[in-house]
Amino acid sequence: MGTQLPGSAQPYVAPSAARPGNGLGVAALVLGVASLVAGGVAAAGAILAVVFLPAQPASSAVIPPPSVPAVSPAEESARF
Repeated sequence: MGTQLPGSAQPYVAPSAARPGNGLGVAALVLGVASLVAGGVAAAGAILAVVFLPAQPASSAVIPPPSVPAVSPAEESARF
């Protein structure tokens, strides 16, 4: 038989996720998924920016004021 004494507890066996050597694999999987999510969010933001923020307006929205002839300070004081 084995070396285990009668009535003693069974030896503890860690679950596969908690065994040494799997930490880096899990971390790499988490980082890979996170980078794919971040890339998708960035691509969606770029598409929304292209759709909602046009580079140039279709027409000029600002109408320049009519030109006013310049008056020199000497002419302005002579009017009063």
